[in-house]
Amino acid sequence: AVYPGTWQNVDRSWARGAEASAIFRVTRSLAIRGAYTKLYTKITQSNTPGQIGEELLRRPRNSGSASMELTPKRWTLIAGGRFVGERQDEDYVFGVNRNPGYQYVFVNASYQATKNLAPFVRIQNALDQQYQEALGYSALSCTATGGLRITW
Repeated sequence: AVYPGTWQNVDRSWARGAEASAIFRVTRSLAIRGAYTKLYTKITQSNTPGQIGEELLRRPRNSGSASMELTPKRWTLIAGGRFVGERQDEDYVFGVNRNPGYQYVFVNASYQATKNLAPFVRIQNALDQQYQEALGYSALSCTATGGLRITW
């Protein structure tokens, strides 16, 4: 018997798609980056017959990103956005099986203080968007992370 909220393994599936990315260097210290993925998936064999022919969970058909990178002297400043399209998912409480797409903005900065030390800060979801990467689990609100990168 299959119980709601339990996982069933997929025996076989396939995934096909294409990815493209580009970097346009505007000046020596300014670059614009972009990436896009188109992905098709299908379950071909499963212990749960209702899954056959469905898309794999949490694999968006469309996703991508765009960013601008500024690198004057020892600084690196990056601002951009990421988008993830609608995708198959499963919410066993409300019976929802599609997760809507979302987008968010990020900002990263670092400074190469010495040859071996670089403090950095990363801000994810800078505009505090409300979305769920997996149905039923809200993504973090605007989050800042900082640290010190040490290399040798």
